[in-house]
Amino acid sequence: MEPLMPRLLRPVGRPPGCYFRPGYWNHTAVAEHLAGGQFGALTGVIFEASHSLRQQDLLSEVLARKAEAILDTEMMELATLGGFAQREARRLPWAGQVPHSVGSLGTSSARQELVKSIVSFVEGRRFTAVLAPSHLLNRGIDDPWLAVDQEFTHLLRDQLDRAGLGEVLIYYPLAIPTRIFADARQRRSLRTALSTLPIDALWLRVYPFGNRSGPTSVRRLIEACPDFHHAIRPLVAERVGIEGLALLAFGAVGAVGSGIAAGEHFDATALQRIPQRSEKGFGPRRRLYLADLQAYLPVDRAEQLFEIRGMKSPCACKDEGCCRRGVDDMLRDSRGHFMRQRLREVASLGRIPETLRPQRYLQDVLWRATDKMLRAAKIEAALGPAQRRLEGLRRTLSDLERQGELTSFSAVPQGRRLEFRKGA
Repeated sequence: MEPLMPRLLRPVGRPPGCYFRPGYWNHTAVAEHLAGGQFGALTGVIFEASHSLRQQDLLSEVLARKAEAILDTEMMELATLGGFAQREARRLPWAGQVPHSVGSLGTSSARQELVKSIVSFVEGRRFTAVLAPSHLLNRGIDDPWLAVDQEFTHLLRDQLDRAGLGEVLIYYPLAIPTRIFADARQRRSLRTALSTLPIDALWLRVYPFGNRSGPTSVRRLIEACPDFHHAIRPLVAERVGIEGLALLAFGAVGAVGSGIAAGEHFDATALQRIPQRSEKGFGPRRRLYLADLQAYLPVDRAEQLFEIRGMKSPCACKDEGCCRRGVDDMLRDSRGHFMRQRLREVASLGRIPETLRPQRYLQDVLWRATDKMLRAAKIEAALGPAQRRLEGLRRTLSDLERQGELTSFSAVPQGRRLEFRKGA
């Protein structure tokens, strides 16, 4: 018998993170999910300030679970026509009477008072992190909001520290058009401008991007993100939908922020116009996440699909820890099903060494999804766009993986203050 020889194993780094944004409608579902001990790979929960008063139970549950409770001040929305039109946001202490502008926030005293009200809000509700009050940078490095946002971020760190909240983290949302983020010159200039800020992670809101994005947009984002990796600060991609798994697998970002089977596409153009009136009292149409297909369907359409003979096998949840009664549990608790599956997907990537994640993601997730989608899309026409998106992603990301040019991976958020190093 030949002697056993030791075998070198690739190290597995810190697993990637996942944040949930419950919005107005889903805080009860998230609280029940956490209360059931099903928090797995969950890193934290994002609370929009205008809804936080009605989400105290969820906030208490998040803090009890030692997850991050992150305040979104909605300053970005308050500087747009669409965002300011939301009645709840206009009631915030820092909202003002009209949409914010560079001019209206131009005085030092105005900025000081605004940041002071944010710090009081953080202190009174025990948030563990806050999104810096940044704005849409439609012109990238040349946008006049950038200098204002830099000052806001320094003021926020200073006032948090003075208030005895030195442990509260600051995450900087970088909201920027995809065409500008794809510009290497813009990225280098933005990296230099942001390197002096006392922030603990950079949160990307590239727009338009998310569930409706094409494969070219996904590839460009994967190829652009490494320009920010050496800055040490982790990258988090917000509202990126199913495509977020690809960003994690290819090391572009260290965590993703997700709505609850909704709000997974970010397009700032909707914020910059007054929304049309709609009927009140109705929430968003419920969607069911078909994890094996990497796609969504409205719940009523999914019910019809499952009634067709042979469609439960490729489409229904087979995870007994998620939906023990299969389709019945999926339909009864579609939001809980989504959260459990998204956390499972992120956790599964975390168990794979970084250098192997692209290949395993392609084989175990994307290729399987495209194969199963072939039949499903023939039966359900609403899955046609998702099928075309998956096929495009399969070709584009397989080509990217074959090139083998991944040289860096985003750091992962650790939920603690980073050492501030100018120029890092």
